[in-house]
Amino acid sequence: MSSKSNRSRSGVGVEVRPRPLPKNLVRAQVAGEFLETLGADENEIGIAQRGVADGVVGTVIVHGLDEDGISQHKMSFEFEIDEDDFVEIDLEGDGLSAIEALDPSLRDSVEYAARKMHKKGLLPEVLFRFADDVYEDEERTAEVRDQLGLGPAEEPSWGDGYEEREVVRIRPEPDKGTVARIFDRFKSGR
Repeated sequence: MSSKSNRSRSGVGVEVRPRPLPKNLVRAQVAGEFLETLGADENEIGIAQRGVADGVVGTVIVHGLDEDGISQHKMSFEFEIDEDDFVEIDLEGDGLSAIEALDPSLRDSVEYAARKMHKKGLLPEVLFRFADDVYEDEERTAEVRDQLGLGPAEEPSWGDGYEEREVVRIRPEPDKGTVARIFDRFKSGR
């Protein structure tokens, strides 16, 4: 990754380089920024950040629901377990958010989803999918649910005769284990 050169107020050249940051903490920040932008409440943001930081939440999902509770739009961030414990990004330069530091197209996608939900008057429905290893043991699943204050949940319906289709997928270069996905509602069979 390249470095940036800046000049300080004193006229001394300062070189800003991306530095390795703990991946679980960057991902927790991304999850929080994602949910905040899409209108989640503080409790949901806290659950996401704790769960992602601890490695027990593997996917954070937001459905945009209409007044009948039918999903019209969906965006998710999936956090895959991988070999690297660190990700090299620059969170200090230019006041970037964690999402933007990973990839500006991620920021654009989250902002697109927020605008679409706002324009259509959709309400956010936040769901969490645990990491695969949590589901391998029923006791552990129950323990994690208890720790995060969650119960079992089902994804909302897309409505009779409709289905979800993925329209965007982004896997940022600095963290190939993070995948952002956007889904829209389409007539079934098309």
